[in-house]
Amino acid sequence: NGIKSSEASNIRLKNVKIKSDNSPFVTLTNSSTFTFENISCLKNVKTFMNLSGETTKNINLINTKTDCAETPFEFGKGATKEVLNIK
Repeated sequence: NGIKSSEASNIRLKNVKIKSDNSPFVTLTNSSTFTFENISCLKNVKTFMNLSGETTKNINLINTKTDCAETPFEFGKGATKEVLNIK
């Protein structure tokens, strides 16, 4: 079912491949200090990551490709693109 988090912090996922075609692939709500390093998803996911909530911040993508999704990112309900760091 992809990755879903609400009200969580200080999470690091590294070298993870999840076989899910759910969209969004990652949903974070009011979550902070998440690091996704070398994460991959199945092709043809509509949205890779949905970020929402006023306390969502410090979301880091390292060596993670989002080209498996039609829309890489969606922001809503208090989250802006400034919370996302892509390296």
